[in-house]
Amino acid sequence: MNFDAIVLAGGRSSRLGGVPKSGLMLGGQTLLQRTFEAVPDARRCVVVGDVELPLSPRLLVTREHPAFGGPAAAIAAGLDALDAVERVDALGSARVLAGADAAFVLVLACDMPAIAEAVDVLRASAAELMRSEPAQQSEPNTAGPDTAGPDGVVAIDSSGRRQVLAGVYRRAALARAVVHARVDGPIDGLSVRGLLEALYLTEVPVPDSSTRDIDTWADATAAGIDHIASRTPGVDPMSTPAGVPVAERDQAALVRRWVADLTLELLGGDPESPHPDLTQHIDAILALAGTAAHAVVRPAAPLTTFVAGYAAGLAAQSAADPVTQYVAAAEDFATRWVDSTQIPPEPQP
Repeated sequence: MNFDAIVLAGGRSSRLGGVPKSGLMLGGQTLLQRTFEAVPDARRCVVVGDVELPLSPRLLVTREHPAFGGPAAAIAAGLDALDAVERVDALGSARVLAGADAAFVLVLACDMPAIAEAVDVLRASAAELMRSEPAQQSEPNTAGPDTAGPDGVVAIDSSGRRQVLAGVYRRAALARAVVHARVDGPIDGLSVRGLLEALYLTEVPVPDSSTRDIDTWADATAAGIDHIASRTPGVDPMSTPAGVPVAERDQAALVRRWVADLTLELLGGDPESPHPDLTQHIDAILALAGTAAHAVVRPAAPLTTFVAGYAAGLAAQSAADPVTQYVAAAEDFATRWVDSTQIPPEPQP
């Protein structure tokens, strides 16, 4: 089955404090890289967002206008990019990419770490759709299953909720939906469900884990995201303290080394009564700082982690795992406190 892919990677990431979701690190790869690996044989892959990638005839980068116009606008920008490159391709003496044009478009958000499993299911369903319908339809189907056939397949989770940013859509139907949306008014701000409401789609159950996305630092922690590597670029080896071994010259190792050494410096070392390994809590503490910075205000981040640590210290004699307990309690309270006081979230630049 020939298909193109549109990967959405241009959101504000507001609940991550502006840290781009596409660059979050898991298992040594960014989420964008993991998404690419889920579509290795896409004819063309368009990334919609402010990302720097090596361009090739197969890989395109574009942006919706205005920026942050929403996922529907991003899908439209992705289709526009495919149309533009194919017009250029047609002007040449030979096609840049061999093979038939892609009749389907796979639309994915870049913030689903396990999306590959859903992609396999969706592609199999779309391929079955093609085998059962020899003649490709050119118009979107708005009349239901008794007419020409579905306009595509869309993932649903165990609750029956559609995951519209994990779907394989007939390109002609998706393009016409974009045209209709633009006729009705500006497409920026339109929801994807609004964009696709006229399409008849076959719902395909996929594992819940495959479409679980990353919206908050708590989500990132649950998914195993490396908070340190995701937040900052790698350390310049030339600026690394001379006492740190070469093998540890990266941010994650450096921070863990610092936390361990700081613990010994402030609390002392006693082989008969060693201190708990505080490095195991680094990701949870960084997640708490991110939640406080966004939900309350940026200066609240270090103060929140200090108060949580102080409370954990006071409870150390009576609680089995006070750090985990008070970090979780502080993160929950930060969200509830903002809701109860009706303070708007800290704006992101």
